[in-house]
Amino acid sequence: AEEVQTITPERRQTDNIPQINVEEPNNSKDEFMHGDISKEDAEERLKDKAEGTFLVRHNNGTYKISLVLPSSRNFKHSVIHHTDEKFSLTNQKKFESLKDLVDNYMNVNPKNKWFLGKPLTDPNSEKFFKNRTDDDIKIERDLSRRKEP
Repeated sequence: AEEVQTITPERRQTDNIPQINVEEPNNSKDEFMHGDISKEDAEERLKDKAEGTFLVRHNNGTYKISLVLPSSRNFKHSVIHHTDEKFSLTNQKKFESLKDLVDNYMNVNPKNKWFLGKPLTDPNSEKFFKNRTDDDIKIERDLSRRKEP
């Protein structure tokens, strides 16, 4: 009869191995990114939020921006074009990253149709802070007071 030999790997000592945490470059999880959520989920999250509040979502291989319109009852969902490693809403102005695109449209004239107000922080994000700064509160208050033209 042939002898069967069982080989068990040596147990390694892991207690002495230092733990190394590697951060993603540029904190790749931006506060406005909500991941793979549906249009309906986006609207549920944006419900009762101030005009201009927005989030970015990614589903079906496409980035989309969801925004609270001035009436506060309606939402706008726009595809973010991602071509040649650049991001754009209009295909005229292109950005290196989603953060650059968002930063640009948060700083345009509020009458611009692509104006973005305050990002809605993903409730599942580990960067979600319960303590808001006075500036955050003021921006939110100012946006909620804006009147339709």
